[in-house]
Amino acid sequence: MSFQSSRQRLAVVSRGRAGNYGVRFTLTVTGDGEIYTSYEIENPPEKCQEVGIRFLLNPGLDRLSWNRQGLWSSYPEDHIGRSVGEVSKFASSADRELARQKPERPWSMDTKDFYLFRKSGGMQRSGLPVPQDFRGMKENILQYMLRNQHTGVGVCVESEGTLAARTEVNPEGYLHLFVDNEWTYVNLNWGNYERPVTLTHPYRGTVKVRLCCTK
Repeated sequence: MSFQSSRQRLAVVSRGRAGNYGVRFTLTVTGDGEIYTSYEIENPPEKCQEVGIRFLLNPGLDRLSWNRQGLWSSYPEDHIGRSVGEVSKFASSADRELARQKPERPWSMDTKDFYLFRKSGGMQRSGLPVPQDFRGMKENILQYMLRNQHTGVGVCVESEGTLAARTEVNPEGYLHLFVDNEWTYVNLNWGNYERPVTLTHPYRGTVKVRLCCTK
């Protein structure tokens, strides 16, 4: 590991391995709260579902908002793929989501999947009522912000429509923020749109996250 520092920024370079893959990271933090994470994968796999950086974030971040380049110019207000949106980390009344009964609200606010998680009553692996809207992948983002709805403090992913982002919540409530340079949908390969990914050797990518406060 090595580092370089100045009055304006700090850069840390590290090397290691993730399983069979050699990886080099360069983490650059600027004085105005911008964090750039550049990485190089020496021998990337032939096939993969996501390529990017995962961040572990504080459970106090309970509000998500985003602005992205949508495939269409207009979406229904409650559509999970809409270009601009905002949603809370947890949905209320998750106990009223029952198998084989008509839901009370749109699919974007569902917290259960009875087909995939029948043994756990339809709940996700975390067991927490996190709606589809919060944990769904947002493609081609311009801004993707996770913040505390009371203090306004949080983190914001920024790009020019070249990145995708999604958030998982673990059983303790901590957030796993995935910021992807490449992504595909291997579960949709039944004749549907899969978005195949071909990686260069070595593969290089960069993601930008900014510390922010909306108040």
